[in-house]
Amino acid sequence: MSTDYNLTVEITSRFTADVAEELLDALADYHPAVGRSPRGRVEVIVTLPAADLRQAIATGLAVLERAAHPAKVTCVEAMTTKEFDARTDALNPVEIPELVSITEAADALGVSRQAVHQRIEAGTLPAAQIGKTWVIPKSAIAQAGASVS
Repeated sequence: MSTDYNLTVEITSRFTADVAEELLDALADYHPAVGRSPRGRVEVIVTLPAADLRQAIATGLAVLERAAHPAKVTCVEAMTTKEFDARTDALNPVEIPELVSITEAADALGVSRQAVHQRIEAGTLPAAQIGKTWVIPKSAIAQAGASVS
């Protein structure tokens, strides 16, 4: 009986679009995803069937080392696809609401930008400041009886 496993592998190559394309083509049978690791190297995620974790790692390393040659594998993380999906879901548990700017809010509410600022200061319009920019949940504008396009 075989189970699907996901391997996340970092290789010594510096990430470039050309390297990513080469790896995507070479690993097409393994549903690859290629990106930049935190260290600026290439990170590859592949999915492959295997009888157990040991076989998944051995097979994955053989496939990746052949596809990435002459680059070397520097790091490997392997787990069942079910565990991989659960971890991915756990990392993204909160959906970020759609946000609008002060100007968009003012247009939708039919008021001035200053009036929007006053509502934020009074606490009657929820908002958050990101750096120097204020953003307002689009749902808050809808609750105030306006629509934002």
